[in-house]
Amino acid sequence: CAHLGIESTIGESGVEALAGVMATNTTVHYLTLNLKDVRKDAAEELLVAIGRNTWTELRDLRFAARSLPEGFEGAFGSLLQKSSSLRSLTLESNFVGDAVVVAIADAMLQNQGTRLRDLNLNNTGIGAQAGDALAR
Repeated sequence: CAHLGIESTIGESGVEALAGVMATNTTVHYLTLNLKDVRKDAAEELLVAIGRNTWTELRDLRFAARSLPEGFEGAFGSLLQKSSSLRSLTLESNFVGDAVVVAIADAMLQNQGTRLRDLNLNNTGIGAQAGDALAR
């Protein structure tokens, strides 16, 4: 199994190239990303590519602190609706807000094959709406 950690900003072209790789990846099991200063649509493209890959064995997806652009609810929902391998998602110290967490909770309810067991939401700015969605 492979661990791919991208700790520094890889830029727009790097994110686009990584989306192409992750769309067909079968070997990377652990992925740590820093998407700071990357456009929201490029970062969403990466998450959608990971979600579309039904052969992926990605088990652990982590985002570096303060590296996610806002407004990712659709991309995270898409990723988790289809993922059967992802076991851990770390969004710690990224201000994701309630909408992203509600999308994650909804996707987990719809995906009977989900294996997500660890969702790290420490210091993400979530409130009661997110807590209610996770409690369902």
